[in-house]
Amino acid sequence: MHAHHGRPHPVALLPLSGEDPQAFAARAAACADALEQGRGEPAGPLHGAAVPGTRHRYRRAVRAHSPEQARQWLAELRQNPPAPSPGTGPVALVFSGQGNQWPAMVAELLAADPVAAEVLADCDRVLRDAAGWSLLDGFGAGADPSAAERLTDPAVLQPVLVALQVTVARVLAHWGVTWSACVGHSLGELSAAVVSGVLDLDTGLRLAAARGTLMRDAVGTGLTALLGRPADRVAELLDRLGPGTDVAAWNGPSSTLIAGRDEEVRAIVDELAAEGVFARVLPGTVAFHSRYLEPLRAQLADRFQDLVPAAASGALVSTVTGDFIDPAELDARYWGANLREPVRFAQAVHALAAAGYRTFVEVGAHPTLQPSIREILGDGCDVIPTLQRDHGGRDTLLDAAVRLFEAGADLDWDALAGTPVDAPAPAAAEGTGLWRAVSTTGSAGHRPGTARTEIIATALAAAAHATRAAGPRTVTDVRLTGADAPDEDLVAVTVAPGTVEVHARTAAGGWTRRAVATTRPAGPAPEAPDLAADQAAGRPDNAVGERELVDLRLADATGGQLLRLLPHGLSALEVLLHPEVTPGLPTALVGWEQAPGKDGQARWIRLWPATDVAATGPQYTAAVLDAAGAVLARADRVVLPAGTATTDPTAAETSPREALLAVDGEQRVQQLADYLAREAERVLRLPAGGVDHDRPLNSLGLDSIMGLELSRRIEADLDLAVPIVRLLRDASVAALAPELALELAPPAADGAPLTLDDPDRLEQLLADVDSLSPEEVDSLLAQLGAEAAGER
Repeated sequence: MHAHHGRPHPVALLPLSGEDPQAFAARAAACADALEQGRGEPAGPLHGAAVPGTRHRYRRAVRAHSPEQARQWLAELRQNPPAPSPGTGPVALVFSGQGNQWPAMVAELLAADPVAAEVLADCDRVLRDAAGWSLLDGFGAGADPSAAERLTDPAVLQPVLVALQVTVARVLAHWGVTWSACVGHSLGELSAAVVSGVLDLDTGLRLAAARGTLMRDAVGTGLTALLGRPADRVAELLDRLGPGTDVAAWNGPSSTLIAGRDEEVRAIVDELAAEGVFARVLPGTVAFHSRYLEPLRAQLADRFQDLVPAAASGALVSTVTGDFIDPAELDARYWGANLREPVRFAQAVHALAAAGYRTFVEVGAHPTLQPSIREILGDGCDVIPTLQRDHGGRDTLLDAAVRLFEAGADLDWDALAGTPVDAPAPAAAEGTGLWRAVSTTGSAGHRPGTARTEIIATALAAAAHATRAAGPRTVTDVRLTGADAPDEDLVAVTVAPGTVEVHARTAAGGWTRRAVATTRPAGPAPEAPDLAADQAAGRPDNAVGERELVDLRLADATGGQLLRLLPHGLSALEVLLHPEVTPGLPTALVGWEQAPGKDGQARWIRLWPATDVAATGPQYTAAVLDAAGAVLARADRVVLPAGTATTDPTAAETSPREALLAVDGEQRVQQLADYLAREAERVLRLPAGGVDHDRPLNSLGLDSIMGLELSRRIEADLDLAVPIVRLLRDASVAALAPELALELAPPAADGAPLTLDDPDRLEQLLADVDSLSPEEVDSLLAQLGAEAAGER
């Protein structure tokens, strides 16, 4: 197995990508053949498939503990290639507050990665000086059994959580995960400030320790409760029953935190519970984020009155204000407000969504904000956890990185696997200005032509690098040479001023030229199309369904067809080479000009027919635009191979629901069982066949977070609402399949499946809520609270 910084790990990474399902399946087959022939460990033949720079849309990366498990996964992926990656768009890190801690969280993270050990050692040095106790001695490997009890002290818990969250973020950064914004829930704002560079590690940990020490004085100030009711309806209750109680947090549309006097909080909880609405008093006797913490605001601000925040490396969203904030405002007064003011988490998530964010990475000891984010934004977002209770080591962090890769992000596979990718240079390139090498080593059986996107990207990047000191704007012409071949090791060589060649290694070990890029002065800057006029004329202004682009065929482009992209953060070149835009990979790109620093901002593309007597295939002119219509990039001509069809009808796909309704009886039950097993395997990250149909899903590791994901998958595919509590109550695939088959197409009889509308069922569920952990209750709240509130 690959080792990282010389330390072995019992897990191999298997990253795969392909331009289409056939290319993906071919790569999986070749990797399986390599394993069968004993050509290296599981990660060996696959590592080069997903090195930085490879951006194929069909991608999957899994973890294998043995060659046998790797073979199982590859066999499954050959038969069932993944859906195309939607692209992550801008990524936001979300730092949770306190309440999700567990005793061994630091010890497991400490062993996850050498970078984690380095960061935690830095935190330990700060806390020894600032608080007089050792993070590593108290919570590292072989820690004192009293660790759980010590975490009940906020003066210990709060700096420990900040140290843990900062460490997780820095490990992810080391692995190549990038983000554009940070937001924190309550205490999590300190971690967000450290990770974004507004506070240094020393100041952030000292603030956390001081904040926690002050919170000792808040014990006995009242109670805090979680309610499954929107904040506006909670306000009505407070006016009537709780004049001494405040809204402490807006967590989500049906999740509100209140804090205040004991008797008032209990009266509100009792009234809602009597109505069948979720309501629960949280452990402890602190009225968090309420008027009763007002004296602590000034005390914390006074202790750090000399604090001067630094500039941020990305955007910051405040849960004090619920909006983007200037880092200069995060002074001592702000941190006093962070302790006292209610948490406007729902508002902050809405602000991020309005700015185009739909991928969120929850950084914390256990995911607690994931259900709230999904309730706020619905299915149009992806919320990725990092650590989980009792699973806080390398494997869990790898799951997060893998999910980001599968969504469309690039990772640093050298850092992840610990094995560098070779970057050889051809002998002819020595002394001629070798710019960079990109390894795209593939495998036999790869569909010809899929390497062209990498060749074009390499040529354009090398040409831009070679002319970076030039004053006037330049455009680049790229013409491909040589026959199609599988993915190759590529190097770009500057052979003359303004001319770059891309060379590829041959099967015999030599080198051959694959492309020539030449630069020349640019003409006048192109004008932006009139988007408003196009929309008024009936041009498409929204994407259809789940597709990334409005349907476009070149045959329909006679008038200069305008398309709008969904906000997936694609670069201009990715848009231009998108299979929905370019049905065949280009043989030439003439007159390419791109605005610098604008990757990920493409929102529109416009195409016009073009004519070049020297070209033998279809061609067109293209302009890629941002949301406001400003031109990000333009190609005078994109030339396709001769014989490329300019229409590409898309066959309608049969949905899982339609496929099941097409059969009946035992066949439907069996197909439904197979479907449930496949979806459970994906959620649980198990290999094909890893779900025993007769075993309860919770015994296989399904927790409330995974249950919520599985429930949403079933609802999206089958249009069946399956409450996650049903999945968590010892349900097996064998038991669920016949029940869901009846719900999918119920008989004409009077009987109906038991639902939350049944009072006895609802009473049973509420009676058992107290047996669940706080995190599971939070996860269930999004669904149970919404359904119960909807009955009123």
